[in-house]
Amino acid sequence: MVFIICGPINSGKSTRMAAYYHDCHRRKADGLISRKLYKGSTFVGYELTRLSNGEKRLLALLNDYYRDQFEECFSFGPYVFSGAAFEFGEKVLEEMLDDDNLKYIFLDEIGPIELEGRGFWRVFQRLLNSDKHLFIGVRDQCLAPVLSGLNQACCIVTDAGEDDFHHSAPPV
Repeated sequence: MVFIICGPINSGKSTRMAAYYHDCHRRKADGLISRKLYKGSTFVGYELTRLSNGEKRLLALLNDYYRDQFEECFSFGPYVFSGAAFEFGEKVLEEMLDDDNLKYIFLDEIGPIELEGRGFWRVFQRLLNSDKHLFIGVRDQCLAPVLSGLNQACCIVTDAGEDDFHHSAPPV
């Protein structure tokens, strides 16, 4: 089963995914969340956080704040992305796929980068072909192309902006 948490940028997709993770049996769930990174009160980029242990990697910085803090993998829009963060993410997602005790895997997010075949696209394809239940964050503008590649009968789409959210995961 694939659960999609959908919404525009800054609508609470990552927050909702983290809440769903906390509602799962934690020994049976793991995943990656992209969290906003601030310098003081100024947004500067994103860090990739593993849910089970809090391990983090700097994922992307706004061009104005990038000072060779990591080796650039590519630029997209106003961001410079870290190759090491994607390598870390792919490695831990592969570990999750191989862990027979895990039932739920979270991935935030599948967006324009993945739709171009970059970022987490390859490992996302492996996740889709696994027997794990997936929770993925998807921007509303990317929902149609993501759904076109999935068996929609196996998807539940939740709007991250819905007011009736009570921090409970969908039944699995």
